[in-house]
Amino acid sequence: MDAFYAKSLTKTYGSRKVVDEVTLQLPRGSVLGLLGRNGAGKTTLLRLAMGLLRPDSGKVELLGAEYISASAAHRERVAYVSQQQRLPEEMTPLELLDYMSGFYARWDADLARRGLERFGLDPKRPIGRFSGGEQRKLAVAAALAARPDLLLLDEPAAGLDPISRRDLLDALIELLGAVEGCTLILSTHLLADLERLADRIAVMKEGRLTLNDSLEEIQRRFRSVQLLFDREPGPDFVVPGLIQSQKNGLVWNCLLECPDERLLDQLRSLSGLQVIPNELSLEELFVRHLGKEM
Repeated sequence: MDAFYAKSLTKTYGSRKVVDEVTLQLPRGSVLGLLGRNGAGKTTLLRLAMGLLRPDSGKVELLGAEYISASAAHRERVAYVSQQQRLPEEMTPLELLDYMSGFYARWDADLARRGLERFGLDPKRPIGRFSGGEQRKLAVAAALAARPDLLLLDEPAAGLDPISRRDLLDALIELLGAVEGCTLILSTHLLADLERLADRIAVMKEGRLTLNDSLEEIQRRFRSVQLLFDREPGPDFVVPGLIQSQKNGLVWNCLLECPDERLLDQLRSLSGLQVIPNELSLEELFVRHLGKEM
């Protein structure tokens, strides 16, 4: 049984398809980084999954059932933190967490307390006096305390400082270690964070999935190489697998789609050309190429 299963999922506003025939399967225990520019459809996809929006066609199941019609016992195995989480302003964090504990059979009060400490949140301060970033951290702490089998996070690190982002990642890693088979879907623009956490990447552009693969496979397929020419190449010279290049005289910095070493061997066999492979981070990959798809 997949933790997340969407089949031909579509949502239209007016003439615009915000989610366009999205099919996505995510096995249990996976960590998916969901990427795309603002307006790509990421938030709408998560809202459809949580039953907050009705699809025009297709279906989406969480842990084997549609969330909106699932039993209470099934629903408590799923936690969701929206991009603009609204919390009761008159409550304190202690009051909110105590209230929420009654809805989750696996609620971990110690994990909730550690979450407040980790994020530096005053447990007795009214939530209405918290900043937006502090409220987002509180929402994440509550979601983690539920010890869910599936956790959906929509831009949880938006507006957080680097230390808070590190604390967030540490908390997510702790949850993944504590709950066997826990699955995480993380919508984010912070690509460097994903390299510590994600094992799969999905990219949305204009409502459609343009990439969906394991992080390992993505990093294997795309290569950054520097080409050093002895002389100016002729006008008919073509770099096989070229996606993007930055040319500075006889030095070309290239991004290649390179499914195996044969392509590089082909380049190395050319006379008057030196091929220097470079490390390619996930962030650089998306900025240089997949950013165009996003």
